[in-house]
Amino acid sequence: MCCLLELVLSLLFLGSAFPQARADLLWSSRTLQQTTITASSSCIQDFQELYDLESAILDTSVNRTYVICPNKLYEVGYLDSFFHNLRQNQAGGPPLPLRSNMTIRCGDDGSIANLCFITGGHLQVDGTAMRGIDDTAIDNVLLEGFVFINASKYSFWATKRGSVTFRDCEWRDFTNTHDALIMLDYYDADNPDELVVTFENCRFHENRYFGYGSQTALIVGNSEQNRLVVQGTIFKNNNMTWNNTSPESTTHLIESLGPTILEENCFLSNSVVGSTVVVYGNEFRSTRIFSTGSAGRECAFASVYESYDQFKSRSPLCVAATKEICDLDVGLLEVPIDDNATIVRRYVPFAIGAMDYDLAKDSDLVFEGGCTKEPKLNKEDGIDAQNNVDDVCKEYGGCFISHTTPGEQVLYRFGHYDTNEDADGLVYVDITVRMASAQPKLVQLDLLYEAENDTADSWIFQTGSGGFSTYEEYTWEKLPLRGYEPVHSLVVTFLDGMVNFCMIRASYSVIEVDLGSESTSSPTNTSQTVNLQIVASEPSLSRNDTIPPTTQDFLSSGA
Repeated sequence: MCCLLELVLSLLFLGSAFPQARADLLWSSRTLQQTTITASSSCIQDFQELYDLESAILDTSVNRTYVICPNKLYEVGYLDSFFHNLRQNQAGGPPLPLRSNMTIRCGDDGSIANLCFITGGHLQVDGTAMRGIDDTAIDNVLLEGFVFINASKYSFWATKRGSVTFRDCEWRDFTNTHDALIMLDYYDADNPDELVVTFENCRFHENRYFGYGSQTALIVGNSEQNRLVVQGTIFKNNNMTWNNTSPESTTHLIESLGPTILEENCFLSNSVVGSTVVVYGNEFRSTRIFSTGSAGRECAFASVYESYDQFKSRSPLCVAATKEICDLDVGLLEVPIDDNATIVRRYVPFAIGAMDYDLAKDSDLVFEGGCTKEPKLNKEDGIDAQNNVDDVCKEYGGCFISHTTPGEQVLYRFGHYDTNEDADGLVYVDITVRMASAQPKLVQLDLLYEAENDTADSWIFQTGSGGFSTYEEYTWEKLPLRGYEPVHSLVVTFLDGMVNFCMIRASYSVIEVDLGSESTSSPTNTSQTVNLQIVASEPSLSRNDTIPPTTQDFLSSGA
């Protein structure tokens, strides 16, 4: 087995493409002190919070559960050339870190219907030591309810022994992945342990082969010490023949050198060159499998190479899919991700660059400004942008919105938590925008309640006149949000135009305490009743000819 393993590895796998030099430790288990984790009153909205919480854990035998905020798009950043740290001055957070006895779930129940989208980056789920997590194992790890989209290297990469389960998760639209969606990469000649990775009730669809040099399967088991278990999972419309220019390259959905167990899965309308599944020199079990439209040139469903002679002659043992119907709910593949879904990319508190808008409408549709530092610049919507030179603005992105015209609009969707509700079910926030203009100009802010498609409140203010490079901040204070409606939109309308806009920030309002007629001089009076009261601010200006837009107005206006 050893010789066969080494031979097949040398023939079929390129191995890790990244140097194994150590990074500065994000944490070291040798230096931590044991602590008890107390559940937070709110969910985690930034993956960096996981690193901060885990940095206090020495004893990883303690079970920890982390709830990721639902209805949110999580952008993962790109790593440096050593695959250690996030690149500087770039959007996106770190990948999900894995340590033993962690449960990470989307929402309280870990359902995919809670809409946690994880997109982009080199690596989305980290089971390696590349970024300084020096634990030797990742035992008893569970991830529930996530939708993974289009990483450029790996969605999940693991190089440690242990057991990891993905339950009710989805991988879709991986079209630019240079390596593999899933890379099981544990190997230790001195330790016979395994890495066991299980997929339960998951979905892989609309993914495709990147091209020459990338791994030739969606899921790769890169040594005999990686055990793969796939149960109740759907593979649909995955194209592994796209851009396959090498006739020697046989592509698959699953390619494994380790034990592989498939139970109650459906393979629908996939395109492969070799076979749907291939296993080299190891155990393969397949029960209750439905497959249609996925046949390759080697075998209709699974190819098992039991010896090197079989591999050399390309004459595997073929294993058929025996089930005649698919009993799984293929409709689950229709989870939406578009402008009309309740998904949001930010929760209060947040501070973002003005260019990080969700929708936009420009009246002239002519791109101006010459922005070269914004990687996601969308010239199709006509929003103009210039490179940031203001030191504060630079902290929020490479470019700012410029050359604004009367009636131009940008929309920002955001969510909030109900933990800050008052007795009337309202949550109060302050909205701050950073703008500059050479002359006083009118700008309007509108809060939209999306569920009821109406405008909740509006505020019109006048900018200063210090020049296009002299920025000032304008704050709409104590803006009331309905606690029962967690998603809102804020529309910025340039009524006069000729305003530069670089940043928008939202924070929870400071609560004013009304102690009534009781004396407040004695802080030791514990019997006193304290009523929390927040007074909403009134708009500073009004303009009769301005009609606040609704969400539907904005969406239907061609934005």
